[in-house]
Amino acid sequence: MIFVQSDYFYDFLLKYPEIILKHRQWFKDYKPTLMPINTDKIYLKKWQLATLLNAHINLEQRFH
Repeated sequence: MIFVQSDYFYDFLLKYPEIILKHRQWFKDYKPTLMPINTDKIYLKKWQLATLLNAHINLEQRFH
């Protein structure tokens, strides 16, 4: 089995956000908070995914 480095995995998800929106249950534990100030790239990418998903959920709630 081939493993993908998590850095590339999160880059892929950020490039194709429709995956995040279709499988949002995978990301339910990601919580948008203040933008991280540390230099951990993985933490920053998780924050970006959470922010993207949260913005989309808020937009859906406005129209339903």
